[in-house]
Amino acid sequence: AVSKGVTGDFSADVDLAETWLKDRPGRRAWMRFPYLIEGGTDRAKRDAVRAGLAARGLRNGYVTADGSDWFLEDLVIKAKSEGKQLDMEQLRRLYIRMHVSSAESQDDLARVALGRSPAHVMLMHETDLAALFLPDLVVELHRNGWRIITADEAYRDKLKAAQPDVQNARGDLISAIAVEKNAQWPIWPIWIHPGIAEPIFNERVVKKVALP
Repeated sequence: AVSKGVTGDFSADVDLAETWLKDRPGRRAWMRFPYLIEGGTDRAKRDAVRAGLAARGLRNGYVTADGSDWFLEDLVIKAKSEGKQLDMEQLRRLYIRMHVSSAESQDDLARVALGRSPAHVMLMHETDLAALFLPDLVVELHRNGWRIITADEAYRDKLKAAQPDVQNARGDLISAIAVEKNAQWPIWPIWIHPGIAEPIFNERVVKKVALP
């Protein structure tokens, strides 16, 4: 659903979506906020939306980690539109490392902020890169000690009740809780975020064409 930025319009969009979804197989009572933003800097709007979702029996479809696949996909689309050649093996490696590093860094933060490793939810999108590299990502996650679980299992974690009272720039629930608790962030986060990924992409993925 697309919100016009007004609580009433947002709720109407949610109701419209629910009308379409309610009898569909596999329907779950979760709603992921667009761009993971619960109301921007307007706490009153955020609280009204939270209350509206609760009244409808809906829960926040939160995420705890973001591999920034959307950003890498945009870099690829732009490079291809400019006629650049890509090293697919280097692209595969970058895709995998971005996701694994996000999972690892967020788990490190969770152990500090929560005192435990929760069931994580990775934000991912249906992209060409996912179609190409998702099986390899699963293998690498397993190699790093991760176990793939269903969304149903993940959303049974007690994190589901968390509603931190902060304005969280990154949007993931773990970071919001860490900010609320004034937690000490890990000294050496290994997350390959967009600011790190872009120069790696330009240096390693984009093939350098020799001048004539």
